Amino acid sequence: MSIFRNWLRNYTKQNKDNASSVEVPLSDTEIDLPDENSPEWQYSIGLVYEKRGEADNYKEAGKYFSRAAHMNHAPAQHKMGLLYQQGYHVAQDNTEAIRWYRKAANQGFADSQAQMGLMYLHGCGVVKSEKLAVQWFEKAARQGHLFAQDELALLGYPFTVSPPSDQVNPEQLKQKAIEQNDSGAQTKLGILYLGGTQLERDTAEAAGWFRLAAQQNYAEAQYYMGLCYEQGAEGYTDWHEAFKWFTASAEQGYALAQNQLGEYYQTGIGTKRDYALAIKWFQQAADQGDVYATENLGVAYYTGRGVSVSFAKAFELLNASVPYTRHDKSQYILGLMNLYNQGTPQDSEKAVRWFRLAAAQGHARSLFRLGCACLNGNGIAQDVGEGVKLIVRSANLGYHEAQFYVATFFENGHYFDTNLPKALELYQKAALNGSDEAKAALGRLGL
Repeated sequence: MSIFRNWLRNYTKQNKDNASSVEVPLSDTEIDLPDENSPEWQYSIGLVYEKRGEADNYKEAGKYFSRAAHMNHAPAQHKMGLLYQQGYHVAQDNTEAIRWYRKAANQGFADSQAQMGLMYLHGCGVVKSEKLAVQWFEKAARQGHLFAQDELALLGYPFTVSPPSDQVNPEQLKQKAIEQNDSGAQTKLGILYLGGTQLERDTAEAAGWFRLAAQQNYAEAQYYMGLCYEQGAEGYTDWHEAFKWFTASAEQGYALAQNQLGEYYQTGIGTKRDYALAIKWFQQAADQGDVYATENLGVAYYTGRGVSVSFAKAFELLNASVPYTRHDKSQYILGLMNLYNQGTPQDSEKAVRWFRLAAAQGHARSLFRLGCACLNGNGIAQDVGEGVKLIVRSANLGYHEAQFYVATFFENGHYFDTNLPKALELYQKAALNGSDEAKAALGRLGL
């Protein structure tokens, strides 16, 4: 418990205990007053400002996080990394973000270790390296960090709660798996074959070992059996079998399987679509700290699929998960929420930051929003040339609203020479992609 919380608890208790005897004054010695110069105190005050939101409060939060971080407080160092990575009232700087994440990660702070993995995986502030990404993810995963475990599985280096792979003797593991029919050893063997680290990668062999353990009702192996059927490890894909194994694992409380099962119910893959059941499984996984499930819940609260729309709840969930998942569609949603005062105070600069992150991944709608911001100087310095480029890129990716905008540019001679044939071509593309404005323009032009 932090000094701040300890002080608050004692302060509340003392006041409650003395409520009926106010003639006895409280002295400083009766209250466990915090050391205001301690990093824990500075960090706690930073959290208070951060939770209040709004620009001035974020600036104040940053000051306190910085003080604690310079006193080698790992959670505060992680916060500093997030501030620089996302550009929250400081100049966006991935190199500076890496510097702070590394300080916290080297102290064993799991969130920063996972974030280091992401930075290496995507080449943000460092030279892109899957090998180094895996090393950092493994460090976080060994501390039970579910997001890091998810990332390892997606990269083909599935993680199990076991000693590091370089400390596992495959022959001894195989002997235990065969002679003792040990489901844990069978699962670890499957992971070694799937990851191709100490054993030559063989997805069919991996599936065989997973099956032996899964048939003994071993939840982790059941999850990997689902992945094997989903990814065609045995030469074919079977969504219904994947659904069956994910269900078996999820019902035993395995968080990764619970999120997968939620996605199957949400999309109708391998089973009948059922948004209510999707929410049930997302919630169970999120309660265990799975950031992908937390993100899925956030999107559900934003769209109203399976739950009543709640922008406040959506923002809380997405803001907590998307910095880790980095999914472009969710980054785009956070941009919209900041732009339109949905669950958070309107903040064009924050909106632009989220649109920029999604646009960097080629998200067409975010490219369009970022282009409009540049054209109008909304949340970013006005740059008409850059704005036009971004809108054209969005149009080339097939986004109908961007296609309509570019068509008007060509029709009216804005930013380009007038070119009616090009304008008509783009109006037609936009109309086919669902733009009512483009359909109206074609009607106006007699087409």
